[in-house]
Amino acid sequence: MLEYDKLVLESPPDLVRGFALGWSAASGLDPEEVGRRVLWPEEWDIRVSAGHGGLRQAVHPRAASCVVVEAELASLLLTAMQPWSDRLHLRSRERVRSAAFEFRYELFDREQAALVRRIFAEPPEGIEVSPDYAPTEHSDPQAAGVEAYAPVHAYVCRAHGTVSGPVRGVLEVHTRCRQHERIQTTPILLRLD
Repeated sequence: MLEYDKLVLESPPDLVRGFALGWSAASGLDPEEVGRRVLWPEEWDIRVSAGHGGLRQAVHPRAASCVVVEAELASLLLTAMQPWSDRLHLRSRERVRSAAFEFRYELFDREQAALVRRIFAEPPEGIEVSPDYAPTEHSDPQAAGVEAYAPVHAYVCRAHGTVSGPVRGVLEVHTRCRQHERIQTTPILLRLD
């Protein structure tokens, strides 16, 4: 299981991203591997707390950058940044203990419901779906039409819950959920040590 660290750097986001991607390429890392190990919160719908630097970010939003990096790679990246510490200054580094997001859905098609239910029935290793996740199904054979916006549906499956666990697995489930337009998800929240 990969561990991740949240890094906050007192540098513009474009500078941090450019340095991280350039360093990764120069180090011979595969771009796909970098995408799994260096997570930009805005691309992955990750919420991170502003912490004590929140006021400064509100006044100067481009004065700080946040990136979530696989822990081993974070150490290497920070070592590579040392010669440029005047422009790439580390404000904080915190271990990400776990991640979580909430979801809910309302489906009107049995086949689609079966596909969606499988997402939560077969999560990646280490991922937990909250105990309050209990899909309910309702059938009304007298209802007419199969339109998504019909006033009464012949079939309805509803559920809500929370997915939590290691960052990588939570990202995988969140991505699978976002492939179904009828599943509503909250941003991924990081739990820090």
